[in-house]
Amino acid sequence: MDARPNSDFFVFANDLNIPIADKFSSSLKNYDVEVLSRSNRDKWVDQLKVI
Repeated sequence: MDARPNSDFFVFANDLNIPIADKFSSSLKNYDVEVLSRSNRDKWVDQLKVI
């Protein structure tokens, strides 16, 4: 994040077979990293086209 301070950071997580652990999501959110789950792809895929 220090190298690119004006960047957005995302983690693409495949939760189709195994749910995303709360500890995983919360630890990334502490660093302002957004977790994008595969199961909610329809909700966030159009947003990424804008970014």
